[in-house]
Amino acid sequence: ATGGIGRHVVRQLMSTNVDMTVVAFCRNYDKALETLYEGAGDTDDDDRGGASGRSLVQRKSKRGPKLEIVVGDLVDRSSVFNYKDEEDEIEVEFNSTTLASVRRYYGDDAADEVYKASPKRNAEETADAHEALKQAIKDCTAIISCVGTVRPTNPWTDYVMNPLRIFRKASRWCSDPRHPYYVNYQSTREALALAEEEQERRNMEIEKFEQAEEEMAREAAKMGRSYVPANGRSNPKKGPVELIKFVRISDLAVSIRPWEVVSLFTNIGRSLVFRDQEKCEILLENSKLIDTVTLRPGDLIDTPRNTNTTYIQMDPSGVLAYPAYVSKEDVAAVAVAAALTRRDGFTAAAKEDRYYEESVGGKNVKKRRRKDAYESRGVATGEERAASYTWAIRWCGEDLEGQGRKSDGLPDAQSCVDRMLQLEKKVEAKRKKADSVRDGDSVQRVLSKMTKPLKRRRLKPYGIAVAVPVYAVMAAIFFSALRNVPGKEIVLKYVVKWLSGA
Repeated sequence: ATGGIGRHVVRQLMSTNVDMTVVAFCRNYDKALETLYEGAGDTDDDDRGGASGRSLVQRKSKRGPKLEIVVGDLVDRSSVFNYKDEEDEIEVEFNSTTLASVRRYYGDDAADEVYKASPKRNAEETADAHEALKQAIKDCTAIISCVGTVRPTNPWTDYVMNPLRIFRKASRWCSDPRHPYYVNYQSTREALALAEEEQERRNMEIEKFEQAEEEMAREAAKMGRSYVPANGRSNPKKGPVELIKFVRISDLAVSIRPWEVVSLFTNIGRSLVFRDQEKCEILLENSKLIDTVTLRPGDLIDTPRNTNTTYIQMDPSGVLAYPAYVSKEDVAAVAVAAALTRRDGFTAAAKEDRYYEESVGGKNVKKRRRKDAYESRGVATGEERAASYTWAIRWCGEDLEGQGRKSDGLPDAQSCVDRMLQLEKKVEAKRKKADSVRDGDSVQRVLSKMTKPLKRRRLKPYGIAVAVPVYAVMAAIFFSALRNVPGKEIVLKYVVKWLSGA
């Protein structure tokens, strides 16, 4: 929640008029106070988890979102290969005698600083990572994941020590917890598993409640009385079930081939980061219990958008052409809109100003932002399967070279999300129609079952795309340096033996 996009997400969630609790998950509580609050110096350490200090957004009334900070680490250090904390190697016993000595010679302030830095104090205040994340996800309606990492490739450990490491999972050889495998893939896998576990718990509670409603209806019928279920429906089994929504911010480069220039050089210099990004996308697509939205922004910048000349362009295919500049603030706005907007188009976050102007045929047309559902149905029912969307994001406008026209986009994030959901609805209707036609034909039904594994999304060959140029260059450098070395035959035999052993 304290990263470049995460802080914008919290700010925009806190600026809505929705009564909800915004849970900000971060590793460092003090940094969260500095980033998410103003006047953090007036905040008491005992107020963790509450809306202490002055909020990012000043509200005139007490109604609205409340901010809660949860401290934890998304990366489970015990799962990191041979991980050793540098602070654990130096064991210092902070007992009462030590603190008394510091207080005697350096004063109370210094003693307090020593105690705050002690392993005992940190162990008392740092909760288990898994339990902290589990408590943060409990009773949630949406999850917005803004995790990301920048780990420069270590040529010696990543490429030279063992050439096969480039094809192996980082958990089998990498001791750096900043690796994209741990930060991106492993943290997403754990958060998704906890979200699905929470959804299953809710489904079971709803099922038990429906069974109790049916039992009470039968008992009332035996007594000659009528019973109206708590949900107001004649059939309690058709009560609404709202699925948890998982919104994750990925990268537009995942949509291109791994041997293209942008993807290739970024993977070489950043520990194959796009491979783990795509693995996260596949995880979300395969979820059968919760709704998932993957956002693919282009090149992120901090410059705010000029709303007079530039709009936001999104594509439901997850693919947009480069260049694709977009601000972190707009990406956060799209993530918030996607999290707060149901599949039927309803959003409780729409403000009073629900109109905007759009140029249509050279004329400015006043359009209405959607707050009510554009369908007459309610939220998703338990019989409806979970949906998975992948949307690409960039700016568009004539002032941006190579990024299309202003008319290709929409003026704000909520309008873009509304448009994407309408397009996804049309795609879903076409799919259902094709499925009904196929199910009526026995031959087509058999062929569909046989070809279903082939249609499953597979990971692109990132390892091969990086290994070929990297080891080709390394081999060229090695043989050119070996040309004038005496006894090179012995060296070559040793190298071949080492490679065969690796």
